Amino acid sequence: MKTMNSYLSLQIIILSALIIITASCTEKINIDLPTSFTRLVVYGSITSDTTAQQVRLTTTSSYYSDEAPFAVSGAKVYISDNKGDTFQMHESQKAGYYLTDPNVYGIAGRKV
Repeated sequence: MKTMNSYLSLQIIILSALIIITASCTEKINIDLPTSFTRLVVYGSITSDTTAQQVRLTTTSSYYSDEAPFAVSGAKVYISDNKGDTFQMHESQKAGYYLTDPNVYGIAGRKV
């Protein structure tokens, strides 16, 4: 019975400590970050699947911005490998997304 009471006391102490830690005061701090110039963000991957390969182009935004990244439209996008093969990508109906023809796929050992 004594072991049961000490186990229950330990649980109460741990639970109380967790409540105090998680419910402690917090203060919002706004850090004045300098703005910098806009950068291009290129996100994509090449797989061995025989489907259209995809690359997404966006621009950076402010650290505190709640807006989605701005899509880059109208770009000329090409991918090439170390064998000299170059493939042009075409913008899809979704702004900022560029696709290859479906017959373009990655080959193991080739580098972009």
